[in-house]
Amino acid sequence: MQSLLKLKRRQFLKTLGLGGAGIMLPPFCQTHAIPNPPHAIPPKNPLAPETLPVSTSRKVLVVGGGVAGISAALELAERGYQVVLCEAAAVLGGRLATPRLSTSAGDFNVERGLAYVV
Repeated sequence: MQSLLKLKRRQFLKTLGLGGAGIMLPPFCQTHAIPNPPHAIPPKNPLAPETLPVSTSRKVLVVGGGVAGISAALELAERGYQVVLCEAAAVLGGRLATPRLSTSAGDFNVERGLAYVV
């Protein structure tokens, strides 16, 4: 153990065969990495219709007006569902909502972030 502690860094790397470590870096460590092109995820049921038939009426309740709730409500509405969106707060947006606070020093936009997460 003490013989390892007496090795200098360069000697240690040479012992491990990592003298040219810059050449041996994996591809994800290189600075000029090219990202993979995006790909579409196919639906689980490719035979399902994208929209409801005109004679069909369905109602959906979306609980939560955050980003996911708004996105789900929009997607379902575009597919022909009647959507009711319920949000407990006074504004939509969930954690991304930025309330305006008026004080004696002036008006400020307040970022809530994760302040109220339990």
